[in-house]
Amino acid sequence: MNSVLGEITSASVSQTEGISQINEAICQMDSITQQNAAMVEELAATAKSLSVQVDTVSSSMRLFRLQR
Repeated sequence: MNSVLGEITSASVSQTEGISQINEAICQMDSITQQNAAMVEELAATAKSLSVQVDTVSSSMRLFRLQR
């Protein structure tokens, strides 16, 4: 009986360690996902700003006409 209980205890410890490692990996993935989301938001804001700047330059360039 003690042998069986020892095996159960050992298996439980192994499972606990495995679950702990999985939990740590999930936390790391969550952190990276949040960082990626923040970078995507920054990139979208930069792209929008660049688009506005392109529109402004395009409008300004309409004032100039090439003469041949």
